[in-house]
Amino acid sequence: METLRLVSLGKVRTKWAVYNLIDANDILLKLKE
Repeated sequence: METLRLVSLGKVRTKWAVYNLIDANDILLKLKE
C-alpha cells in the first residue's frame, strides 16, 4: 500500500510541475508581446 501511495503522490507532483511549466510559458509569452 505504501508504494501505491508514493506512486500516486509522484503523479500528482508531476501533474503540478507540468501545469507550472505551462503557466510559466504563458507568462513569458505575455511579457514578450
